[in-house]
Amino acid sequence: MCLVVRSRLAAAMLGGLLLTTGCSGVVPTARDRWSDRMPDARPMHVRLSGHDGATRHPRAGDCSVELRAFSGVPILRKSLFWDGNGEDDQSGVRARHFWHVTDRLALGAGLAGSTFFLGGANAYAAEAEAVGKYYLYRHDDFRAFADVTGGYMQSTDPVPEGGTEWNFSFSFGLGTEIPVAEDWDVLVGAVYHHISNALGRANDRNPSQNEAQFSLGVVFHY
Repeated sequence: MCLVVRSRLAAAMLGGLLLTTGCSGVVPTARDRWSDRMPDARPMHVRLSGHDGATRHPRAGDCSVELRAFSGVPILRKSLFWDGNGEDDQSGVRARHFWHVTDRLALGAGLAGSTFFLGGANAYAAEAEAVGKYYLYRHDDFRAFADVTGGYMQSTDPVPEGGTEWNFSFSFGLGTEIPVAEDWDVLVGAVYHHISNALGRANDRNPSQNEAQFSLGVVFHY
């Protein structure tokens, strides 16, 4: 009888020891079990962000679409190499598409629609242009650029007054792009814009117009 009691007591002690050893690990919580079911959390790729969160600037092979509204103020005197006979205020919108040839140089083409305020009936014009843009400085907060254009303009009435309904155009200026969202920038710019029909200084129908054009717009990179 004593032997049986001792055997049962030993078995009970051994069972308690095994149970304590088996439960010595950390009991998983509900949060741990949920985490095991979830996929690995990896940072999402943002096109215009680098690995450290800094702005990633447009690179060779990228494309951009630019939309801007502009207003032109006539320069009523000879400026640079061209006379400024026209004095018609102008405003309109431009749409441009760029292909980034290198990290800093982009080439593109654009269309513009504008209104010339002639003092009576307004004249409306459409302009097609080739554009070159070069980034002078690039920073996480903004990019500074210079651009130059050459194009052709057709209007509903002679522009400037006393000229013709067709003109050639040329411009150059500076601007900045400020990143505001993924792939989106706000654009601010100012250009010197010249229009003339190129008939020559001796022709009475060759008035030209020089303008300081100021613009505000958006840029989408893809």
